[in-house]
Amino acid sequence: MNGKRLKNTLKFIDEIKEPVLCIGNENPFDKELCRQTNVKYIYTNTDADYDENHYDCRTVFCFDVIEYLMNPLKFLINLNGSDIIYVCYQYNPFTYFWSQSHIIEYPFNQFEKLINKAGYRIDKYERVFFETLNFKGIRPVIRMLTNSRYYYKLSRI
Repeated sequence: MNGKRLKNTLKFIDEIKEPVLCIGNENPFDKELCRQTNVKYIYTNTDADYDENHYDCRTVFCFDVIEYLMNPLKFLINLNGSDIIYVCYQYNPFTYFWSQSHIIEYPFNQFEKLINKAGYRIDKYERVFFETLNFKGIRPVIRMLTNSRYYYKLSRI
């Protein structure tokens, strides 16, 4: 598990007291985040492209999921009853050279249009660049210059 990622995420999210809907399956990162925030997590464990959200949670964590969805607009609109959504995604403009899993890469302006269309606004935003210490080959150098992780706190308009 990446300690810097956990540290950046904990620094970004506000204090939460109620249960959180966590999009995706349980994983070591979420387990540690849950432990450190002392909040109950409810996992969707379903395909977010097809799932109609029937969960009753005001707060949603959507970490490293949105870039894998076929229809992220439908997904955001279907988050019924969710007032606050924390979204985090990795952005690298050169991903298409070596990644088959990211379906959509979102620069800031495209993601902002998406969330506005879905009926949300940005309450808080942070961009964190990756630090690469291993320079074996050209890819780590490109990642160091271009790779970043975007954190957003969204709320309904």
